[in-house]
Amino acid sequence: MDEKRLEQQPCLKDDLEKNQLAFENFWSQCRDQIAKDGEQKKSLNIQLNNYALMTFRIKDEFAKFRDALCEVPVAVAVGFWMKGLVSDSFWLEKYFSKMMQLQQRKLIPYLDSAGQPVTLLYFMHHGHQDILESIRCVKDWSLLEREEMVECYVQFSHSLSRETYGMVPHGFDPDRDRVFNKAVRYEAFLEFVQQLPERDSLIAKLLYFGAPSIDATLSLTRNALHERSIQFETAKIKFPLHVFQGLQLYLKDKPGSQKLVFANMRGAEVERAHLNQSFARACEKMSQNEKITPGGLLRLKGVSTGEYPAPAKKSDEI
Repeated sequence: MDEKRLEQQPCLKDDLEKNQLAFENFWSQCRDQIAKDGEQKKSLNIQLNNYALMTFRIKDEFAKFRDALCEVPVAVAVGFWMKGLVSDSFWLEKYFSKMMQLQQRKLIPYLDSAGQPVTLLYFMHHGHQDILESIRCVKDWSLLEREEMVECYVQFSHSLSRETYGMVPHGFDPDRDRVFNKAVRYEAFLEFVQQLPERDSLIAKLLYFGAPSIDATLSLTRNALHERSIQFETAKIKFPLHVFQGLQLYLKDKPGSQKLVFANMRGAEVERAHLNQSFARACEKMSQNEKITPGGLLRLKGVSTGEYPAPAKKSDEI
């Protein structure tokens, strides 16, 4: 600390001396618990000083490393990962072609709007979640193909994070993360929704990804939809981008006079009985013996039938 500043502030100097004495007392007791003689005490003092120097130096090196990473183009990081796949036939077969497709569709930002290379600084500031959301919105791929693409990109992001010692954060699957505590397994849900007609599939997705209740979903009106979020009576809830886009595409062909998001042939709310029957038929087509109900999609792990989490506050946004 600056000596001149200490002279100008005597109280600060006194506090510093007291703190130093307190530390020396602590360190003396700490050291004496393991040191058997004066030589060991001396050795521990040296190690303490060396440890302080090492941490200072590594902080400096990490700062330099981070500055260097900020200049590395994303394309170089992807290329490095792909080069590593070549040495392992298993991972090469699993991910190489998928990353190639992600690259060809330009889902990974290599250039910014000005045509300049995007660097790893982008991931440091924005993470990977927008990219993962975009992958699930590619309609040319089947649902399972999109899942495989997401898995591929998540693996790349984890490898990148390891190689940069966590300075570049890794990504995570936003859909799996959202439903990790749901009673219905994510894999079972994916197979299930593919057996449902479009309208009932969208209802199922809302129930699974955050809707507060069955009634709130079936009575949903168009004016409750707001840029990826839906205003329910109890909360404003943000849904995955692919779910919201699916809703918009579904409503595109519906008459403007239809106020409800989901309506039956008469323009009224979809009846629970119909939804139960539709879900039961979808379960019959699944490869595994699964029983998935509208209420089951709301249920959390360890919560018995008929019990659901307390509704969120009206001001909350999930």
